[in-house]
Amino acid sequence: MHSKKTTLLNFVLAVVIWASVFYVASARASKRSSVD
Repeated sequence: MHSKKTTLLNFVLAVVIWASVFYVASARASKRSSVD
């Protein structure tokens, strides 16, 4: 049970990290396209 909770926490953490990485990437892409 405890290991399941840890796995869920790691999963949520990974999702948050991927979300911020994707957000930064799309923000840079839109900045780049607007400059062009």
